[in-house]
Amino acid sequence: MTVDEIQSTQTPVIDLQDNILNLKLFGSFVNTSIDSNSLLYKTCFLYHRLHYNTVIDTLNIERLKIIKQDATKLFHQIGNKQNTLLYSCILKNVIGTVNIILNPEDNITLLENYTTIKNESLGCSSEFTTLLALENIYYTNTLTNLINDSNFTIPSPKNGMSLHYLDRICKKIDNFESIKSKFLKFFCQIKFGDLQDKEVINFLNILIKDISFPNANEINGNKQQVALDLYLQIILNYYNNFSKENIKIWEELITSIIAKSFQNISIAGIAAKLYNQFGELHKSELFFDNYIIYNNKYFEFNKKFQDIVSILNLANLLENKNSISIFLNMIYQEYQLDVILKKDGSLILESNKFDSIKIPKALNDILVRSWIILYTKSDINKNIDDSFYCLANILQLNLDKDTKLKYEFEYSYNLSLVKQNEKSCNWLKERILTNNPEDNIKSWLLLAIVESSKEEKINSLTIANSLLNPLEEHEDDPEHLHDTVDISNLSFEDRYHYIVFKFLQLDIVTEMHGSKDSIDLLASLFELYELLFAKFENSKSVHESPRYTKEYVLQLVWLQASKMYLLNDQISDALGCLKEISSMSVDFKNLNCLNMKGYINKDISQFETVLGYDPTNLIALNGMANLLLNQDNADNKSLEYINKLNNLSLKITTAVNNNIQCQFNGQLQFNLYKLYVKLGHSKDLQKSLLLTTIGNLENDTILDPWIVKLI
Repeated sequence: MTVDEIQSTQTPVIDLQDNILNLKLFGSFVNTSIDSNSLLYKTCFLYHRLHYNTVIDTLNIERLKIIKQDATKLFHQIGNKQNTLLYSCILKNVIGTVNIILNPEDNITLLENYTTIKNESLGCSSEFTTLLALENIYYTNTLTNLINDSNFTIPSPKNGMSLHYLDRICKKIDNFESIKSKFLKFFCQIKFGDLQDKEVINFLNILIKDISFPNANEINGNKQQVALDLYLQIILNYYNNFSKENIKIWEELITSIIAKSFQNISIAGIAAKLYNQFGELHKSELFFDNYIIYNNKYFEFNKKFQDIVSILNLANLLENKNSISIFLNMIYQEYQLDVILKKDGSLILESNKFDSIKIPKALNDILVRSWIILYTKSDINKNIDDSFYCLANILQLNLDKDTKLKYEFEYSYNLSLVKQNEKSCNWLKERILTNNPEDNIKSWLLLAIVESSKEEKINSLTIANSLLNPLEEHEDDPEHLHDTVDISNLSFEDRYHYIVFKFLQLDIVTEMHGSKDSIDLLASLFELYELLFAKFENSKSVHESPRYTKEYVLQLVWLQASKMYLLNDQISDALGCLKEISSMSVDFKNLNCLNMKGYINKDISQFETVLGYDPTNLIALNGMANLLLNQDNADNKSLEYINKLNNLSLKITTAVNNNIQCQFNGQLQFNLYKLYVKLGHSKDLQKSLLLTTIGNLENDTILDPWIVKLI
C-alpha cells in the first residue's frame, strides 16, 4: 500500500481534542489547526511549553517561572467550570512540575494525585491519562503508585512523552520483582534488566500453552490473545538479545504462535527481526512483507495503523528503503512535523531551520536513523536533490555532536560537488568551523579546496600554509613548541588529508608562481609523507581497501611529483617517478598511474584502458579529449578520426549523465563543447552547452576532479 492509497482511505479527524492530545503524546504541537483563543489551545500550548523546556531543551528557570504564571492565571480562570476536569489536571501538572523543579525540597505541589488521574473520567483517551499519571509519578517520586498498579500497560512507541517518563521512572525501581503489572515487569526486565534469551522463550512457551486459536468473532481480541500481543509488542520494540544457538527454538515458538493467532502483526515483525539479526535476509524479507500486509489489513479495518512508529523502527532495522520512505512520510503528516521539500533541500542555510524539530529523544533518534538510511541509499549521481533532501531533514533534527558534524560536512561536500562553492564556503565557515575549529582538518581542507576556485587563491594558500606549518618541529624554538601537532594521535584519514593539503599547496604555488617554484618545494612533500606514514600502521589491509593504505598514499605522492615535473617539461624526471611507483610491491592497480603514462607519453591507449575499468574517470576522459582534439590537421577529416570523435563524445555524454562530478566539471564540458563544434552539432546545442560550461569553469577548483572524500 502506498502513501497515496492510505491517505485516500483515511477519514477526517472528527475529534479535534483527541487529535491535539495525540500530538502532545507524540511530543509535537502545531497551533495552526485550532483556535488560539480556545481553552484547548491555551492549555495544550502551556503543556507543550513545559515539555519543551524540561524534556526537550535544557532547563531555563526564567522561562519556567513565566510558564507557571501563565498556567496559574488560566487555572484560576477556568475554576470549577463544567467539562474542565481534563484541563485542570493538565494545568495542575504544569504548575506542580515547575514548583518541584524550582523548589525540590518543597513537598507542596499542585499536581493532581495519581488516584484521581487514573479513576476519574477526564474525557480523553486512556493513553493521554497515562501520560499525566507518569508525569505525576516522575516528579513526585511516588514509585509505589506505578509498582502497585497491576493493570498498567506499556505505552506505544508513538507516545514519545509517556515513554520518556516511563524510562526514567523504571531506572529508579530497584526491584523489578515487586512490580504488580506483568507487562511493566516484562518491559523492565527486557529493557533495563538482564533477561536472557532462554528466559524469554520459556516465558512465551508458558504463556501460549493454554491459548487457543481465536473464534471468528474474536479475531485476536480475547483476553489471552490481547495479553500475548502486548508481550510480543514489547519484544518487537525492545528485545535485541536473540541468541543464534536458540534459533531453532525460536522458529518452533514462532510457528506455535502463528498457529494460535490470526495474522498476528507482532510475531511477523519479531520473525523478521530475528532472521535479520542472523543474516538470513531472504526469510527476514518474507516475514517483513507479511508484517506490512498485516499492518495494512489492520488499517483497512480500523482506519489507522496500530503504531506507525513501530513499523518505521523495524523498517530501519531491516533498512527497507521503500517502507521507510512511506511510513516516515506518514509520521511527518500525522504528527504535523515540518519537512523540508526536495526542491528546497539545497537552501537550508537560507531557511535557518537547523534543529527546528523538537521531539523526545527516542522518537528523534528513529527519525534520524530513517533519514540517514535514505541518504546512504540514495544515488547522488542520479539525483543530487535526493541527497540534499535527506541531509536537510537530518539537520532539522536533534543530533549529537559527532553525527551533526558528519552530516554538516556531507552537506557542504555535496554543495561543492554541484559547484555551489560560495554556499559551501558559507556553510563551512558559519555552521562547522565556527563551532568546531579544532581537530577538524577535513573541513579545513574542503574550505581550502572550494576557496581555490576563486581567481585570487591567496585564501586557499593561507589555509594550507596555516595547517601545514604546525607539522614542522620546533625543537630549537621553545616559543613555538605549543604550536606543533601531536602526530602520534592522528588518524589515517587526518594523515591522508595533510598530504592532500600539501598537494593543494604545491598546485596553488604552481599556478600563482610557476612550476619551477613549486618543484623547489617538492622535497618537503616527501618529508611530510615520511613524517606522517613511515612508522604508521595501515588502518586497513591492501586487499581490503588499497585506498586506506600508506602504499596507496605513497603512490599518490610520486604521481604528484610526476605531474609537477611534466608541467615543467622534465619528462625524464616525470617518467622516473612512475618507475618508482612500478618498483613498489603492491597487490593493487592504481589507475592514476596509467593516466599519468597517457599524459607523459601522449598515449591514448592508456586512457582507453582506464575507461575500460572506470567509464566516468575524469582524468582519462579529459586526457583522451586533449589528445584527440589536438591531433594534426591532416587527419582531421578522415572517417576514422570522425569516428573517434563521435565515440569520445558518446563516452563523455554518458559519463556526464551518470556521474555528478563529470556533470559539473567545467573542463570536461568544455571538451565536449569543442567536440560538438568539430562534429558540427547545432548552434543552439553548442550555445546551451557553452553557457553551462562557462559557469562550471569559473567554479572549477585547483584539485578538480580530486575533491577528496575519505569517509
